[in-house]
Amino acid sequence: MNGLRLAPLALAALLLGGCGSDGDSEQIRALVKREAAAAKAKNWSGICDGMSARLQAQLTAPAKLFGVKGKDCATRMKALAALDEDPEPVRDPGRITVTDIEVHGDRATARLGPAAPGEDPIQHFVREHGEWKGDVGPVSEQVDAQAPARSSGLGRIIAPKLRVAEQGFSRTTAGLTLYGAVIRNASASDAVGVTVAITLRAADGSVLDRTTESLEGIPARGAADVGGDAKPAHGRVATVEIAAKARSGAPSGTIKPPTVSGVRVFRNARGVQVSVGVTNTRDETMTAFAPVFAVLRDAAGRIVGGLSGTPGNDILPGRHGRLTIGSLGDVSRVTSAHVTADWDQGIIGATGG
Repeated sequence: MNGLRLAPLALAALLLGGCGSDGDSEQIRALVKREAAAAKAKNWSGICDGMSARLQAQLTAPAKLFGVKGKDCATRMKALAALDEDPEPVRDPGRITVTDIEVHGDRATARLGPAAPGEDPIQHFVREHGEWKGDVGPVSEQVDAQAPARSSGLGRIIAPKLRVAEQGFSRTTAGLTLYGAVIRNASASDAVGVTVAITLRAADGSVLDRTTESLEGIPARGAADVGGDAKPAHGRVATVEIAAKARSGAPSGTIKPPTVSGVRVFRNARGVQVSVGVTNTRDETMTAFAPVFAVLRDAAGRIVGGLSGTPGNDILPGRHGRLTIGSLGDVSRVTSAHVTADWDQGIIGATGG
């Protein structure tokens, strides 16, 4: 892949850590040994077992970008690893060292060693369902540390309740089901660590497909779009269920978005497409795998589907990039689109027709 770095794969292969109490330390050190051994043996299921839900979700964007089939973590991990022409070296489990262990509630960090030149030695962990898992180093941890105490009594802002304000779906001329939704945060606090669950059902109620999308956050009194496509192996989609939940809250203004502009809907031989410009107004690079979502609307303003994609190339601080996301097949009712992109600390959005 021309030297492309697959960050989730590297993180999974190098999972290490520790924590404050002896019990936690033993659990995480055991996790470390299992992950290192699994990475060395290319045991993809074993690696995924030690990854947090959010770390697993970070495989979604590169999987879509490179046309990887399969919804489960292990399938995606194996396929993406096969595409990587310059893989990260796998550490020897016997040489791993763990120092500077810190625990903050259900999150933990530790310094890893020996570290390769230029490698961040800090590994993050999160406790999920009572078990420690390797995690990414998100803005959510930073904002949790900044958040003042509220009614939770834990020194953290309670996670805002999110609402699916609108949703809809359609079938394209190529047989794909396009779905889209607007997730609204009516709270005065920013929502951090958002998980969106999508379930596609047949007329008899049976599940045809399930998937999840992860967002870094939704600003206070703001909204984010989520969209995508699916083609179940069997059956026709009759209903789409979408639910969203935030892991924690943060003071309003913590999620500071870059800008999106110039949204344009057009058709080509493949089907309906959406072109959009993204400007990185931050001092950090917006990665090539940052998720970009479009909600498609008809002339009456109803949601009739959605799309997802990625920039494809990193967008450097202060620079502008333009990208196109689209589907296979057309939905004739689509006349306009609204686009949002999720990045390290923001949701960005614009509308066009």
